[in-house]
Amino acid sequence: IDVVYSALKAGPIWQRTIITKPKGAGPFPIVVYFQDYGCESLDQPYPPYRPIRQFAHTLAELGVAVMRIEKPGIGDSEGPPCTECGFETERAAFDAAVPYAKSLPFVDANEVHIFGHGTGGVSAALAAAKYDVASVIVFGTYCRPFKDHLHRNELRFAAVSGIPESKSEETVALADKYFGMLLDEKKAPYEILFDCPELDAYVEVRDGDDSTKIFGVDYRYWQELNAVNVDEVWSNVDDLVLALWGDADYASGQEDHQRIADIVNA
Repeated sequence: IDVVYSALKAGPIWQRTIITKPKGAGPFPIVVYFQDYGCESLDQPYPPYRPIRQFAHTLAELGVAVMRIEKPGIGDSEGPPCTECGFETERAAFDAAVPYAKSLPFVDANEVHIFGHGTGGVSAALAAAKYDVASVIVFGTYCRPFKDHLHRNELRFAAVSGIPESKSEETVALADKYFGMLLDEKKAPYEILFDCPELDAYVEVRDGDDSTKIFGVDYRYWQELNAVNVDEVWSNVDDLVLALWGDADYASGQEDHQRIADIVNA
């Protein structure tokens, strides 16, 4: 196989692409990989057991190219630090990746597929609703109002952590209050903690002492993501869809993936 380092332009920002492809001129089908939230580099040549490397190299060995996109501020990509980017800034590169993939000389433009992991599944649905693609595959994503998704995640985390029911109910109630103020009232974490000091211990355990980050990225990322009507987006997808979920995945729910199938098949 060959590994090709290139770049695409998303607005004013040049972002690194890493393409793993079969040897030869093609044309080959291609899977465009949309990463979950977070700021981990996808340029992972070693060690060989890293999941993203196995994903890209295995598909290339089977005759399918794979394109990864480094987020702003990661690796060779331009832009502000990834941890300070919002969802829309992140999505701009994913959105630009589809026409870019179609333009590559070794790619079959009729065989461009999108694979979205986690929040990348929302970006995948948005791109699939906009562009003509062969299929969209999502894994470990969600399909419901985002605040409801976070509530269900807290319940799942409590269940797998084995904490007492009384304590889990307290934690879930704190999470609901915190994320309600964040998403519905659009307050910053430091504003929430000023208004509700009783949430301080909950936030400290999960996010440390950084009063602008939630799950390691800027709090506005989650506010922008919350503004997306995921049900409506999926209802506009007119492509082949595969929604994958693993039964050991406690960060997403099987019912969300079934919901995606039900919306698309309606």
